[in-house]
Amino acid sequence: MSNIAASAVIPARWRTACRCCALPPPAAGIFVHVIGDSLIAFIEQSSKFLKPVYPGDTLYPSLNVAALTAQRTTGVVTIAVTVHNQKNELVLTGEQKYLLRKRNPK
Repeated sequence: MSNIAASAVIPARWRTACRCCALPPPAAGIFVHVIGDSLIAFIEQSSKFLKPVYPGDTLYPSLNVAALTAQRTTGVVTIAVTVHNQKNELVLTGEQKYLLRKRNPK
């Protein structure tokens, strides 16, 4: 859960993108701990703002694996991002793609 505080300098929509889906892996919560040092690059990000976000709104981001694309020694994981507000209204959708190094199975 992320409670966005009021700010006259940074617009609410920009804060939403930065806090919920535009930042590199640390924004993904547990995701960064699961992939560990397999992360090679944060390669793509897109967002669509669906409703306004206001100072004082409480935002609830959700990240789900949408696709896994295997390559020879690497793979691309696609994460679907949604953000709801305190009224359970969908305010943002998006997608992130990460390039990962394949791990040797044990």
